[in-house]
Amino acid sequence: MGGKDKKGPRTKGNTKPSSSGRSAELLGHIPEFVGFGGLPEGSYVPIVGINSQIEDASSDLNVPADFRLSLRKMGKRDSITKIKALQEFSELCKQNSVDTLKCVLPFWPRIFSRLAVDGDRRVREYLHKSHSQLTSQLGRNIAPHLKDMMGAWFTSQCDTYAPAASLASHSLKTCFPGNKLLDAISFCHNEIMDYIKDSIFKEENLPDEQQERITIGGIGGYSLLLQQVKSDVIEAEKNLPRHTEVWENANLYKVVEKSKSLIIKQAWFGLIYNLVHYLPKVAQDNSKKILPSVFKFLDDSESTSQLALWETTLKILMTVENASSYVNLPSHATPRFLNLLRSACSGNASKICPLVVPYVRLLRDNKKTSTEKEELDRQVIEALFQGLLCRNIANSSVEASALSSTLFQLLDYIIEVTQDSTHVTELLKNTFIPSLDLMIKSQCSESVVSAVIRQMTTTLNSWFRTKEKIATEFWDLLEVFIKTLTAQPPQPESSSVFKNVALIILVLMNSHSKLDLRAKMTKRVVRLRFADANADCDSKVQEASVVQLPEMPILFKEKVVNMSVVICKDALKRCEIGDCDPSLRLFASLMECEDILRGLLAVESASSIESMLCLIQRLLQKLRDNNTSTLFLSILDGVDRDLRHKILEELSLDNLTYISLATTALENSNLSQKQVVSEWLESANIGELLISTTRSFGNFHNEDENSAVSWRLLRAAFNAKKLSSRVHLLPKEHISGIMNAFIEILRDEHIEEDSIAFVIQKFSNMLKPSAAESNFLLESSDEWLDSLVDVLCSTKHIQPESFSMLLEMWKHGASYSIHCRCQSAVTVIKRKLLAIPECGMAERLVEVFQHILELELQQNDPEALCLIVRQVLLTDAEWTGWMKEATSCDLMAKEIMSGNYCHFVPITNNFKPVQLNSWAGLLNAAFMVSSIMVHNQDTFEKDRTEIIPNIFFASAVADLLQETNRNRTKDAMLKDIEKMSGVLESNANILLSSCSTSEKTEVIKKTVFNSRQYRWIWCLVARKLQTILPQSFEENETTEDVVMILSSLSDEKLNRITLSQISKLSTLSTNSWTESYQILTSIRFLLEKLKANINNDTMDALIESMKILQSWQLEHDESFLFGLDLKNVSRSGSSVKAVWTVIEIIRLLSTVVELYPVKLVHSLWDFILCSMTSWCTTLEESWAEVSSSNLNTNPFLLSFTVALSRLIQSCGTLMADVEQKKEELISAIPPNLVTEWNDVFSDATYNAVLPIFLRLSRNNPSHLSAFYLMETLALSVRHAPMKVVQPTAEKLSSLLLAKHSAIQFAAHGLIIKLLPEITSTELAKSKEEVDGDEEKTERPPPQALLLPLEKVALEDLDELRCGDLHTTEPYSEECTQLIGYFLGWDVILRLCGCSSSELRYQYASYLSNSNHISRLMNILFCIIPHASFQQQADLEIEFLPNVVLTEKVIQNMAVMVYSSALRHLPAVVRRWCNNADKRTASLVEKFTSRCVSPVLCTLDLQFCSKTWDNMTVRVRPTAREVIATYKLNEEGSMELIMQLPANYPLGNIVVETGRKVGVTASQWRSWILQLQTFLMQQNGSILDGLSLWKRNVDKRFEGIEECCICYYVLHGSNYQLPKLSCRTCRKKFHAHCLYKWFSTSNNSTCPFCRNLF
Repeated sequence: MGGKDKKGPRTKGNTKPSSSGRSAELLGHIPEFVGFGGLPEGSYVPIVGINSQIEDASSDLNVPADFRLSLRKMGKRDSITKIKALQEFSELCKQNSVDTLKCVLPFWPRIFSRLAVDGDRRVREYLHKSHSQLTSQLGRNIAPHLKDMMGAWFTSQCDTYAPAASLASHSLKTCFPGNKLLDAISFCHNEIMDYIKDSIFKEENLPDEQQERITIGGIGGYSLLLQQVKSDVIEAEKNLPRHTEVWENANLYKVVEKSKSLIIKQAWFGLIYNLVHYLPKVAQDNSKKILPSVFKFLDDSESTSQLALWETTLKILMTVENASSYVNLPSHATPRFLNLLRSACSGNASKICPLVVPYVRLLRDNKKTSTEKEELDRQVIEALFQGLLCRNIANSSVEASALSSTLFQLLDYIIEVTQDSTHVTELLKNTFIPSLDLMIKSQCSESVVSAVIRQMTTTLNSWFRTKEKIATEFWDLLEVFIKTLTAQPPQPESSSVFKNVALIILVLMNSHSKLDLRAKMTKRVVRLRFADANADCDSKVQEASVVQLPEMPILFKEKVVNMSVVICKDALKRCEIGDCDPSLRLFASLMECEDILRGLLAVESASSIESMLCLIQRLLQKLRDNNTSTLFLSILDGVDRDLRHKILEELSLDNLTYISLATTALENSNLSQKQVVSEWLESANIGELLISTTRSFGNFHNEDENSAVSWRLLRAAFNAKKLSSRVHLLPKEHISGIMNAFIEILRDEHIEEDSIAFVIQKFSNMLKPSAAESNFLLESSDEWLDSLVDVLCSTKHIQPESFSMLLEMWKHGASYSIHCRCQSAVTVIKRKLLAIPECGMAERLVEVFQHILELELQQNDPEALCLIVRQVLLTDAEWTGWMKEATSCDLMAKEIMSGNYCHFVPITNNFKPVQLNSWAGLLNAAFMVSSIMVHNQDTFEKDRTEIIPNIFFASAVADLLQETNRNRTKDAMLKDIEKMSGVLESNANILLSSCSTSEKTEVIKKTVFNSRQYRWIWCLVARKLQTILPQSFEENETTEDVVMILSSLSDEKLNRITLSQISKLSTLSTNSWTESYQILTSIRFLLEKLKANINNDTMDALIESMKILQSWQLEHDESFLFGLDLKNVSRSGSSVKAVWTVIEIIRLLSTVVELYPVKLVHSLWDFILCSMTSWCTTLEESWAEVSSSNLNTNPFLLSFTVALSRLIQSCGTLMADVEQKKEELISAIPPNLVTEWNDVFSDATYNAVLPIFLRLSRNNPSHLSAFYLMETLALSVRHAPMKVVQPTAEKLSSLLLAKHSAIQFAAHGLIIKLLPEITSTELAKSKEEVDGDEEKTERPPPQALLLPLEKVALEDLDELRCGDLHTTEPYSEECTQLIGYFLGWDVILRLCGCSSSELRYQYASYLSNSNHISRLMNILFCIIPHASFQQQADLEIEFLPNVVLTEKVIQNMAVMVYSSALRHLPAVVRRWCNNADKRTASLVEKFTSRCVSPVLCTLDLQFCSKTWDNMTVRVRPTAREVIATYKLNEEGSMELIMQLPANYPLGNIVVETGRKVGVTASQWRSWILQLQTFLMQQNGSILDGLSLWKRNVDKRFEGIEECCICYYVLHGSNYQLPKLSCRTCRKKFHAHCLYKWFSTSNNSTCPFCRNLF
């Protein structure tokens, strides 16, 4: 609001804010500076004191400049400046010599005196720090100036800011140690007094707070001076007048009278006290002024000054003569004194109570008659009891103890000074007992009652020794009182009364009762004494000490016990008649005292004791507390065995009561040593109780009342020991039962993780206290420790923190025998490893083993360590058992079907489903062994070459398992396998890299040997190792099995090996052709490695081998599987080899067609294509009847189908490339090959394969072989011609929601082929539907294409808000649904893109109105990572059926669909975005601008350049502009410039005026508006909008009348002409515009003439 700029200069030209420090520094550097003496009058530089000894005024020139600068800063007003100056001064004092400081000292007293009363407490604190530093450096050199600063220095000890006062006091004591301080004070006595008088009397214009502090310092300093200066110094003739002058000054009393400060009052009372004590004569002389100034405050209720006030009052009354004449003791002082006691001394009881008895003595002495004295005694006792009932001491045992002690001290005093005992008796009977009764029956706190009873007990003990008569009378009164309390009828407050009665009796029996331990009795020795006390002790304060209570007299004890027995009997009688609860509690409380218990049992019979036990049992079941349990067990110890057994059996039925009783027995060491209790704790019942209690913990999630009771029992069981020994109280069987039950809880998988963690934490905490004492808990069972290791190795639901606790528990138990326990634990780990645990458990095994190894390493025993490490390794037999050669064929089903593996023994057995659990053992074993070897490589140097191949084998198995289940949703087991695969590969490479060259050679040799001997997976391992460690083979060693694993060989050597294999093929006789499948496989492998690097010789030999195959087909046509049903082929004899040989021939043909199509001559093409067509008939026959067994298991049928599908795919891809005019292919292949393919072979092939694909697609693939089969079939039908696909159109749309992504992508590709046909059909239908003037505003796309959009189930995505990122698990049910949804939308959007403008408008209207677009956009932006996606959208992305689904692939599909929607339906998407909420619109625009708009702009601008007869469109790509020039005639033209926005097409296209000739301004504006409307409202490209605008303008110039509503010739959305005309005015309108006019205006009149339409 126009305020000043805070950062601007304060004055003109000033660029820095003001600084007092800098100003002082500048002054300090003036060359002409003459020092302090040259400054004018009134400056802050201190004036030299009268006592200072300075030779001349120029001596200040000796002060160093830095000191002068510092002293100058101290005179500033700013507190921060003064504090910094004081800090600098302290540093300068440390750094400079004594001589330099002596020069500074004359100027210090004035500054010190001023700053000592500064308003900022920090300044005062730092002042005394600096002063302490200066004085400690100077020592006795301060003497010349001591008097100048002693006044401020001394009174600063009374500063209200404690740190400043403490520093001042410390500096004084440091500077004047011992008696020197008194001498210094005496030396400066007059100066101090002068300073004090100025502080009290001198009025200055200062803030009230500062003036008050100065006054407090003066009064407090004066009080301190009286205490510290000797009396002879004060009373000296030269000093006493100064004191007399002060007290005779009336202003002194006015200062106190005017002030409302409590601190000044408190200081004033202290000053008067010290004056009366140290200058009694001055006090006596001025008593007329002094005493009223104190006594008038007796009505003051402020607690802070109460102590000082009453101490001073008492001191005055006892010291000053005729002091009582200044105050009316009976009417003024006594009521105030009693009110003070009634208020419990306002919270100062512990300090004021020592004054009570002396004060009472004083008040009694002023009473004239005995009646008045007795009345005073009664009032004081009642006041003390009322004080005890105050709420403010209910929680303060110290205050209660002080009042109680005072009460009985007063009774002692009254007994001593009273000659007539009748008064004492009456006082006890009529005052003390009624007051005690009131206390017991009121809601008084237990601490207050116990304090009174404890002090009463102490007094009674004393009286029974010294005043037996009084004691007896008092006891009789007390006994009657107690019995009266217990004999009262039941009332609501009976429970608290009985509780207080029990408390009275127990405290009487034992003053140190545990009920009363919360308060410690302390005794304060008071400075005020009776007249006969030793006067030398007046000024001494003794330290508080704990009262030592004497032993209880026997007579007193007997009286209490007898009374208690009577009360107990009465309580039992009350229980029998129904008044159970209060009486039972009273009885239980009294039974805590062993003397009372023994007294009761001594007078009761056996039957009475049994009845008593029954009552106590009832009480126990109700209360379940320690006291009742202890009572029950104590009485139980005295009954016979049968009764005891009977009662315990009955009690065991109540589980909670039984737990409470057992807990008490275990926690009470004295009780548990009793034979009866000990036998009961060792019984089987207690063992069962402990076990059942432990098992119940599985139901507890957190701490509650029941769990706390159970945990308390177990804690007591663990901690209970026999007296004077470390032997556990409970037998080992009980402890083992607890531990075993604990293990059962850990193994129970149905218990929640939180419950397990809670139990483990509790057990860990319970065992910690025992850890420092003994291992007996864990030593009790080695078996239990092994069970704990077993749990650690096999339980997955234990959280990491709990796992660590269990490990620590095991380490603690194993510490007594580490080697033995470690070996035993490793045995458990090995057993768990061989038990085929779940996948993922190996990591836990490794972790446990490493902890065991760490524990063993601490023992520094290499031999034992090596033994443990090698103990975990597997033997060769164990490795072989895990490798499961029998099931390797099933695991490699895909490798066999695809031909990536050559089986040298023909496969005849059906494929079986792979069970993941069957390989879990191998993976776990390899994972554990490899991880242990990586962590401890030095220990396994000798075993590396034997173990590393096995680890690579397991890694290959893990890879195969992942590939086998690639098309499944990743469950926990698959995720574990994926994780283990990575770790296994990493560990294998680490171990291999650590081997020497010879060891690596040994590893590869062993792997190759195994691949030759065992085949299957070992071949994959050898092939993988060949890529890491290439090994050369001699040519004579390159047999077919070696060819399978060759990797990095030179091209020359590969060509030679290929020639040798082809030569083997040529040596075979025609009749031995079925033996060639191994050679054919080797040739195919070598060709795939050679690819384009094949030389001419090898190529010629390959062509010759193809001719050999052709000759075999001609001679053995019946054996080449043409037209056969492979399901019926025999699986024995030569038929098996014939099948596999034909399959290998097909695979070889596929490889040749893919790699070397241009080398094939026409005859070979005829052989390939004719054979392929014939094999298709075999495929039709074999798949005529589809069943799950055919689909999953038959190796002949599956491998043949996959091989033939690959051949069809290769041929179809080649022909498609030729049709796309690839020059290198057109000139190389036979001239009529494509024609023959299209006319003959294509139809025959795809008419056979496509129905099989559609038939098999209806089955849900669940086996790896089925998944791979559908992938290859899907790839094979990609190039099916439209005439073959068209009859299957109705079936394809449903396949978009198939369960297999390959089927979905294949169906999508086939539907795309049909879009031109569908578009033409839809266009024809739309033309047929046009009837008269009726226009259709919306049309749904074909129902078959809408099927994926309507039937897809995406509940989770539908519930999300647009923009909330959702992750879809690949291959899950949601994933397949989502892919079908996206592919369905891609088809719809492509249909819109290739449809006419009218159809596109109708489709867009339907999709918008049916909320399909809104749902699509919401789902898209839940899948697209709009914030992190950075790459440009790919509009031409193609998803092949064999694509591996990942989260990235799904996101790319979503981006593709969104980009397609923007491309084909921009207006619809734009309308959705504009209607969306602000958050959604913002994220959509940001993503579009960043990733989609650049691509769409480039694409649209690329196709915008076009020329019509009267309009030309040009493009400026860099400027994102489109320029359209429309020619009206030879002279007139229009030029329009369209600027594309950054978020195109979401943003508005800006149309600017270029050149206009021959067009009116109004017409020009109309056309500009029309163009903007067409560009923004139509769903199409920029060129489509320009074309529509051009047509509209053309129609306008042709004379067609425009619509009188929208003023367009062509409607902006449906592109219709105005057809509906008004019968009155003859104006024409668009049907859509007119319908909107009627609906919005609510009438049917003509918009132009207003007549009825």
